[in-house]
Amino acid sequence: MLNLVKSNRMEILIQALAEVTARVPEDPLAPEWICIQSRGMKQWISLELARIRGISARLKFLFPADLILYFLDRHPDQPVLDVDALVWAVYARLDDSDPDSPLAPLASYFKSDDTGKKKIQLAQKIAAVLDDYQVYRPDMLVNWETHGTLLHPENPDEIWQSRLWQNIVSDSRARSFPGQMAALVTAALEKKLPALPHQICLFGLSSVPPSFMNVFSALDTDVFVFLLTPSNQYFFDMVSPGQMDRMALKNRDTSGTDPEDAYWEISHPLLASMGRSSRQFMQLLETEPYLEPFDDLFVDPAADPVANAGPVSMLSCLQSDILNLTFRHPEGDAPPVAVSLDDTSIQVHACHSPMREAQVLKDLLLDTLARDSTIAPHDMIVMMPDIEAYAPFIEAVFSREPAIPFSISDRRHKTESPTIDAFLKIFAMKGSRMAQSDVMSLLQCPVIAETFDIAPGDIRELTDMVHRAGILWGMDPDHRRDLTGKGFKENTWQFGFERLFLGIAMPAAHETLVNDVLPCSFAEGTNAVILGQFAHFCHTLFRHLDTLDAQYTPGQWEQVFTALIQEMMTPDLEREPDFRFLYQVCQDLTRAADIAGFTGKIGFYAARDLVENKLDQTFSRGGFLTGGVTFCNLVPMRSIPFKVVALMGMDEAAFPRKMVPKSFDLMAAYPRPGDKNMRDEDRTLFLETMLSARNRLIITYTGMGIQDNAPLPCSGVVSELADVIHAGFVFPFGYQWWITHRLHPFNPAYFDGTPALFSYSEEQCRIARSRTHRRSDTPRPLSPDMDGPGAMDQASDLPDPVSEPDTVSLQTLCRFFNHPLSMFYQTTPKIVFPEAEEPLPDREPFQVSGLARYQLGSWILEKELNLSGYPLARAGGQLPLGNQGCLAWENLLETTRPIQALAAKQVPDTPRDSVAVDLVVNKCRVQGLVSDLYQEDKGAVRCVTEFGRIHARRLVTNWILHLAATLMMPNTPVTTRIIGTDPFRRQSVGMQTFTPVGESARPYLEHLVTLYYQGLTRPWPFFPDTGLALARALAEKEYDLHDDVLAMAMKKARPAWFNAHTQTGEKTDRYTAMWMEHYPDPLETLTHLQTSGMVDHSLAVFKPLLAHLESGA
Repeated sequence: MLNLVKSNRMEILIQALAEVTARVPEDPLAPEWICIQSRGMKQWISLELARIRGISARLKFLFPADLILYFLDRHPDQPVLDVDALVWAVYARLDDSDPDSPLAPLASYFKSDDTGKKKIQLAQKIAAVLDDYQVYRPDMLVNWETHGTLLHPENPDEIWQSRLWQNIVSDSRARSFPGQMAALVTAALEKKLPALPHQICLFGLSSVPPSFMNVFSALDTDVFVFLLTPSNQYFFDMVSPGQMDRMALKNRDTSGTDPEDAYWEISHPLLASMGRSSRQFMQLLETEPYLEPFDDLFVDPAADPVANAGPVSMLSCLQSDILNLTFRHPEGDAPPVAVSLDDTSIQVHACHSPMREAQVLKDLLLDTLARDSTIAPHDMIVMMPDIEAYAPFIEAVFSREPAIPFSISDRRHKTESPTIDAFLKIFAMKGSRMAQSDVMSLLQCPVIAETFDIAPGDIRELTDMVHRAGILWGMDPDHRRDLTGKGFKENTWQFGFERLFLGIAMPAAHETLVNDVLPCSFAEGTNAVILGQFAHFCHTLFRHLDTLDAQYTPGQWEQVFTALIQEMMTPDLEREPDFRFLYQVCQDLTRAADIAGFTGKIGFYAARDLVENKLDQTFSRGGFLTGGVTFCNLVPMRSIPFKVVALMGMDEAAFPRKMVPKSFDLMAAYPRPGDKNMRDEDRTLFLETMLSARNRLIITYTGMGIQDNAPLPCSGVVSELADVIHAGFVFPFGYQWWITHRLHPFNPAYFDGTPALFSYSEEQCRIARSRTHRRSDTPRPLSPDMDGPGAMDQASDLPDPVSEPDTVSLQTLCRFFNHPLSMFYQTTPKIVFPEAEEPLPDREPFQVSGLARYQLGSWILEKELNLSGYPLARAGGQLPLGNQGCLAWENLLETTRPIQALAAKQVPDTPRDSVAVDLVVNKCRVQGLVSDLYQEDKGAVRCVTEFGRIHARRLVTNWILHLAATLMMPNTPVTTRIIGTDPFRRQSVGMQTFTPVGESARPYLEHLVTLYYQGLTRPWPFFPDTGLALARALAEKEYDLHDDVLAMAMKKARPAWFNAHTQTGEKTDRYTAMWMEHYPDPLETLTHLQTSGMVDHSLAVFKPLLAHLESGA
């Protein structure tokens, strides 16, 4: 017998459940059967019953479908034809060779698909629809199965579906669900079901399929239905304002009656608009005989003394109006209610992005915790339509200080489990190009790397090996031939491993071809063991991927996938549940195929699609009600009461969620009451969520475009809530419940007392203050002598200056003048930006450019190679394939020949030497080594031959080495010749010469050392390329510093500073950008240039340099 227990408060329903389950059965150890709709509800019921009774025991929780299946499992020889088995059953019957068969048109969808993926996906779509029919249209399936009659014979989709269903049930060993359900109801009515529990409790179900209710009503035991309903009034025939308008227009069109003369009773618009799903479920219950064992359990929220210690809040008033079907508006019987200025019970926050939503919500929750000591983090729940889209932002924001304990529930298992993610990554490798980045990414998965004893620290070394070996993509020539039709060996994994192993075996032969293989050169200390483990990993991976080429039965695929898991991944105690889950998914392939009687073979892509679809449907079970703020999906029966309820992501496109029915879905073509409707369920869900909030309801959504600040609409249900609030409440001056937020969390409005905007982030406050300070102050330029007030102000903001080291190396000195700001920020305030690592290429080069061109060009110059060196270069894997590679090599030779020719003339035919540098300069010891020295009759010559343009940084570096060499050989004139590509781009080769400096070398170097120490204690704006352009322009005017000359020099220096077309230049450097946070762009105006100190710093370095620099051979 059905027993109906209704209330608008879940707290009252749980009290009633505690009373019902307290009745002692005949068997005191018999469990209490409680049917629920979500795992979160299971946890909440357990906790609440333990709180009420002091203990929670003898509870058996089941979902409605599990409860039905429990009764159906009495015939193991006739298993249920579930959706997984239906997929195989449909798949086996899609190939109907009879051209007159109703199923023949279906074959046109997948006839051109060699992989079988389209066919299995079509089978999944059809199986999902047929499975819905089993639950919501059992009468239609019974007609198809037993009588062959059609409910809608005019619909061609029903014709082929009925034929398909008849074929399935006639061939399958499983019995159809409708048939078993009918037999179950008959057995229940005849009281032939053995071992029924003494009572069954259906708690908090928002909807139950009619076929399930038929079973529950027929059971010969007490069935208690605990129903959360928003109102104690009769609201089954309620009409929303939108429906009323549509019916009025239809009535006028059909009968000519004016809409104003028609009358429909108007109750609360939210209940009328959002309670459709609830109304249909109530109507379904009303068709069954039931008892009401409890008196009135409804509670008026406005009369609750706990929730309303002061004035009745806007939230409580709204919940009370829904309970009593009271619609407040200025012209109605119930007048609007005045809201107090400090009422924050309902708020809507419009933000620019999901990240901003998370940041705003965190501040709101922190504010709630600070203002109300009775609220703890576990009293808060945050729900959203798509937890996967928001989880990264939640973790990023709520993990930072000030931290709030939180947990994230309902995430897909595959996104939370590194083990499942690794398994899917291996799957994704099949059919791919086997790019080196994809293969190396597998080693980022600990479950794979540990299997092959590869430590995290080894991966960087292995990546360097792969790069050195020139591995790009393709297992071997055969693999490439399968993908592209052309089998070439260069840059494949086979090509790379041959080079790597030869390099280990023959380390001295890295410049000699061995059977057309160029052994790879290794750095000293390369670990051959790591290479062996890496090769074992790759060969195991390739072997398993080759195994996937064949077609297998579902049972054989289970064995193939199990072997892959066992050989590629290593379980441990923490991963054991994930491994069990993967094995279970693989076993389900065989189980479902056996039920359907499928014995055929399928390809890998079809099997992979089934496995991935199974993994995508599975959600993790943890993270709900764990003691902190709970973040979870917005799903049915999450109407558990919380003091603070927040809804994130309430955008128009996100909620209510849209369900596009399949074109052949007969349920969508001919709907019935009680059918599942995601849009109606979501609207009811929003209403239930609103009623479950006790103290505060917070709603956030992306209301403005992050790029153009254009307004974006919120969810329709939020708009309807806003309409009711505006009509039913009167707000005091300055009150805001709909708040529009700023783009950035460090906007000053959050810290200057702007109403409704605040932040608890100290970090964002510091940023806001610094930005406000920079905008309000005038620019603080550096004085030309670096000793002005601007420099001292800047230095005062930094940590204590570093002490002068006793020794500085020549290398450090050169590196400083290449980028003084970089060394300052890295040394003094310890701000180090990570090096921007370019990802290694996955495709063979079509032209030689960038770093590869520089490396090959330098190699040609160093080894004095010619056309005969092409086989070596080709074997190194850095050239394009085929004739393009030969042409690229010839182009490199054309570029290097003039440099080689000039070097042959300028480099003396004497032994190359070097000199150790050990100088005391300004009480500092400068040490290092100056190489590439040759002796001539007129003195010493330092000759540097480089592939590439002779740019400013090379000049500064060689100028410092030139001065050091001069000081170490005081009695010998020293000349430095730098040979490379012409810096002025006027010819193919150029040479820059530093003439002997003589006794001026010491004051020059002393000045540079002094500038070095200044640059360690405060930012020193010196930029080599821009500075050289400025210095050369001023040198043409004999260093005249009048405004017109400076303006001309600034114009010539701007391309080096910033090229707007290519977005390159010294201005784009990250350390330069940090300096410009405090100072204006020095090349923006002439005043900025004069006050920045850039001219003086450039001349301090380049004026003596240019005085001793000669161009040309």
